[in-house]
Amino acid sequence: MRIFITGATGFVGKALVPRLLREGHSVRAWVRSPARAAEQLGPQVDIVDAVGGAPAMLTAIADADAIINLAGEPVIGKRWTERRREALWASRVGITDMIVDAIAAGPPRPRVLVSTSAVGYYGDTGDREVDEDSPPAKGFLAELTVGWEAAALRAEGHDTRVCIVRVGLVLGREGGVLAQMLPVFRLGLGGPMGSGEQWFPWIHIVDLVDLYTQALTNAALRGPVNGVAPGIVTGRGFTTALGRAVHRPTIFRVPGFALRLALGESAVAVLAGQRALPRRTQELGFRFKYPELDAALRAGEKITAIKRYREMYGVGLKQAKDAVEAIQAGRVVDHPAHIVEDPAPHLQPELDRLIHAGQKIAAIKHYRTVTNLGLKESKDLVEARMAELQAGAVATIPLSLLGHALPGLQPELDRLIRANHKILAINHYRDFAPHIGIKDAKDAVEARMAELAAGG
Repeated sequence: MRIFITGATGFVGKALVPRLLREGHSVRAWVRSPARAAEQLGPQVDIVDAVGGAPAMLTAIADADAIINLAGEPVIGKRWTERRREALWASRVGITDMIVDAIAAGPPRPRVLVSTSAVGYYGDTGDREVDEDSPPAKGFLAELTVGWEAAALRAEGHDTRVCIVRVGLVLGREGGVLAQMLPVFRLGLGGPMGSGEQWFPWIHIVDLVDLYTQALTNAALRGPVNGVAPGIVTGRGFTTALGRAVHRPTIFRVPGFALRLALGESAVAVLAGQRALPRRTQELGFRFKYPELDAALRAGEKITAIKRYREMYGVGLKQAKDAVEAIQAGRVVDHPAHIVEDPAPHLQPELDRLIHAGQKIAAIKHYRTVTNLGLKESKDLVEARMAELQAGAVATIPLSLLGHALPGLQPELDRLIRANHKILAINHYRDFAPHIGIKDAKDAVEARMAELAAGG
């Protein structure tokens, strides 16, 4: 299909566009910063500069089979001044109106418009369950989503199927709410926002991308569908699960009044909750890969690990997935042949010895001498082995050497120790060595404390 997309450089767009390209679709993106978008999206995507306005939009969708509308300024993070409200309205309703006006100017016309909305449509529901048939609430957020959806639904009058995805909070390590929360939670400083009793409708980025792609071809997906997982939790439940995923306590609650002071009326986007269920989404045949929160949070780590493994070793998706699952299970990993089938049997022991000693350059030279590989490939493979040792054998490396093998560990660790932040130092150590238990991390930090006290 020929697909026209807005919001392609956002968190969801950057996950969705590669999926569309892999499935053989051609993609044309409407963007505000063409140079940056071209760099992010790659040469396979046709870039259209939004500065061209309605005429450029008309030309851009003239031969499109489908349109995916992801555009919209973030609602969280800035006060809703009058100017900000106008920007939020223009970035959602204004863009959608422009799209539908261009559709109306056809034929030819796209077969489907998949447009984004939000569960803010339902307002603050308390403990009341809502689904796609529930009425909208009142207030700015609800009115914004109602206007957004009404603009998209106009396309139905021009022989274009319209599917509206009411999205919850999107989870993924590459962006969105999780990327903002993880640094705080990894320091052990996370906790609920407000009372923590508000409902927290969420969806994993993998499922949301699946939902958008299925909506392109599944004619049953028409009208509003809730883009939220069935395993909904409260805000307190979410922060507890996230703390559990990163092995940290979640005791630091952010009071509602503090959020209101900082964000004004826009704090409602954080403090209000929707107990929204994906009833129609599931009835129409969609199956969630991550219906429950704990699995979704673990999946983020696994997906990131698979991606990094592929980058390190240049292998296919299945081989990387199998290797990561083996590492997680503590099994011996069947690495690519050019690593496992060494030309000389002494490669691996000597390589590991040099890495443990913090002699990265010597390790690269050793690898090149034995394998006759180029400098860059040898460097990549040595760094891959360093990461592997960090993940699986880091507990055997002395702390004084570990700082050289992992440049980010030692300076911050020493800073925390000198500031008498022993607990944060232990947490920092475990971030770099996630397979080490709290007792081993505590022992290592105390050993470093002794080294520093002795002038080391």
